[in-house]
Amino acid sequence: MTNETIACEVVYCEGWDPESRSIVRPLPEATARARDTAGEQYAVVLTAADRPLVLIEVCWDADFAGVWLFDEQGRRDRALDFRRLPTADGDGMLYLRAVEQWRYGSEQASEFDEDAATHSKEFNQDGEGFDSSFSWGDQEHLEIAKSAGSVPAFGDWTALAHLDETLGGRVTLRVQPDPPEGPAPTELPWHPPRPAQPPQLGEFFVAGAVFALPGGRQATVDVVDGGQLWLQSGKLIASEPTPWLYEDEPFVETIEPGEYPLVLSVASHDLGEYVRHYARGKVYVFFVIITVFLV
Repeated sequence: MTNETIACEVVYCEGWDPESRSIVRPLPEATARARDTAGEQYAVVLTAADRPLVLIEVCWDADFAGVWLFDEQGRRDRALDFRRLPTADGDGMLYLRAVEQWRYGSEQASEFDEDAATHSKEFNQDGEGFDSSFSWGDQEHLEIAKSAGSVPAFGDWTALAHLDETLGGRVTLRVQPDPPEGPAPTELPWHPPRPAQPPQLGEFFVAGAVFALPGGRQATVDVVDGGQLWLQSGKLIASEPTPWLYEDEPFVETIEPGEYPLVLSVASHDLGEYVRHYARGKVYVFFVIITVFLV
């Protein structure tokens, strides 16, 4: 960290357009604050000398905050991925999930060029990091000293983006005067990451539901009562039956300890007796996982 003071202008907006390398629809601070409270997405761009330094993307509905840093050519070359996880007091904690970096070979290289050297570090909830890289060599990489902390208040971009570490100096922030709020873009410039949602999950627990299979065949669902499931801790691990189950972590969300009804979905189809038996076996395996590997 140097003794240099970096004076940044704060612009609230919808996001960043990497093609034109410009801000998408500036927003009044009050609009961004209202979205923050409602959990809706918005973005913040920090500029200095008319050059973008930091892009912050926030969507608390998705428990996500992302930070991008720019090189001198206006290309994003560093990224911090934060996730908000629940705590007992309800305020939540902000965890650093990953740090990524790109090193471009020339000033003409495009953003995220496939030939760019890369380095990434992923963190678990305990703050332990795992590195991976491509053509990075012994170059230094961005290090964040603290991987977890309380969720910063709206406007505290120095804390959220770890500006003292990411920009390497003391940072002062000044919010630009509210711009006129123009028309909303036809398509938002970014989307927060969300967990993959299994398609048609509810229909798998509807007795008699029919699903089309390749080759014109069909599978029919039967719903079976699996009895009561005793959750001693309220934590649950769901995983394939592999030798590495000890490495798996429980879901972040927990429920009250106690007994819960267990319902099994059994798929039967006309691909032969062996495959039909295998489908039932998969349900049995799933049952074993959720009853044995409770934490």
